[in-house]
Amino acid sequence: MNNPKISIGVPVFNGSAYLREALDSVLAQTFQDFEIVISDNASLDNTQAICEEYCRRDARIRYVRQPENIGILKNFSFVLNEAKGEYFSWLAFDDALAPAYLETMLDYARAHPDVVAVACDIDVVDEGGQRIKIDRLENLREDLDWGSRCAKFFEFPTHNIGFSVYGLMRPEACRLAFNSMPASSNSWVWDTALMARVATLGEVVALPVVLRSYRSHRHSLSNSIAADLTGRAVLQRIYDRFSLRFNLRRDLLVVLFRSRLKPKLKAEILMKALRQYVMFFVNEKKTLPARVFNIVTGARRRIQSGDNGAS
Repeated sequence: MNNPKISIGVPVFNGSAYLREALDSVLAQTFQDFEIVISDNASLDNTQAICEEYCRRDARIRYVRQPENIGILKNFSFVLNEAKGEYFSWLAFDDALAPAYLETMLDYARAHPDVVAVACDIDVVDEGGQRIKIDRLENLREDLDWGSRCAKFFEFPTHNIGFSVYGLMRPEACRLAFNSMPASSNSWVWDTALMARVATLGEVVALPVVLRSYRSHRHSLSNSIAADLTGRAVLQRIYDRFSLRFNLRRDLLVVLFRSRLKPKLKAEILMKALRQYVMFFVNEKKTLPARVFNIVTGARRRIQSGDNGAS
């Protein structure tokens, strides 16, 4: 397909357990003018065979196998840059779309040209697909003024608005935002850093409807990143905990100052963000001894059990 309306980017690594379900959910969409771009990050399981099978079944699927593992962010960036559609959405290999996802998101995006990303509520499921909870992106509802919504992207922690990274986006805005991220961006908070940049380019909205599922399991992207942090040495974990948050908040403020948002809106967002940072710091200070104790205790248990965290 030369000019599909929508591109679905699927970055995958060792996704054989759930990849079929993810791809089937796209093929079952009520809106069919799309392409699927898969980037296989040098998987070691049966991912390649599955992708090649689906490519034979449907010409709208493009598959690229990376010769070596290029890292999480580069894999996400690869499918974005390969996309040819007028709109773009990432799909994690272990997630799935409801049949009306593309049609609903596209209808809203077409009717609201100022919106650069439209998302929805998320059905969080376990390994077997059973619902754990529904994450409602209530801070991004269209009935809230844009200033209130925009401010949330410059706070950290940001609750669940990071899920908006899996919304339907205008690819030119998404690429501009992604390319402006520092080369040293940490994969732990990449969605926060990216969506703050997207929010400076146009509005972001979350519709009050559940049209995507997010699978929570120990090999998922977020849990793999968390496990990597947990497996580090005690002092390194303590340092990482604070330095990552400090660096992210500093990055968010730099993005805010450099943005083309109106000065009054910038000032309002800045005051809200600083207030939230201070409150979070005060709460962290109160619980710091207990957190350090838990880190040290956890490390001691792993050593005693013969697991040093290396992988």
